[in-house]
Amino acid sequence: ISVFRNYIHNNGDGISLSSESTVRTMTGINIYNNLICNNNRGIYITTDPFYKTANIINNVLYHNGFCEIGFYREAQYQINCVVRNNIIISDGSTAYRYLIYYPDYANGGVTIDHNLLYDSAGYYNIENKLGTSFLKADPLFVNASTLNFHLQSNSPAINAGSSVGAPDADYEGNA
Repeated sequence: ISVFRNYIHNNGDGISLSSESTVRTMTGINIYNNLICNNNRGIYITTDPFYKTANIINNVLYHNGFCEIGFYREAQYQINCVVRNNIIISDGSTAYRYLIYYPDYANGGVTIDHNLLYDSAGYYNIENKLGTSFLKADPLFVNASTLNFHLQSNSPAINAGSSVGAPDADYEGNA
């Protein structure tokens, strides 16, 4: 399952992964190069069943309500999942929003790295699992209020990501 190059906005959940089967495994899921804005949650991975190789790479998550990216199950249910190269922006309206929510990060099968995180109010609370090689900085979009999420030439996000697992082209189809 690949979800890519979408503009998802003003919904309950931006992208929600779930299964109603308690005996099936979801595998080979790739979510990349999406703009996910102003939803209740950005990317939401819920309880059943196991998740294998769910890759969340190169997305912009902007001002989604309760959570930008969230795994809502104990660590043993995720295997070889990746959250990488995402730009995650909270509007800073409350300390109860999560940039990345992962309840059992220390014991889990999710690699979280090379994400740029920004909360204008500085709410990087303890439940946020920021991973490794992350940046806490304003990404310096050209003009997010008009949905121009291109990066200014002095953006700290430029050349700060990892090429590992990254798609060959960006949101606009450019190499």
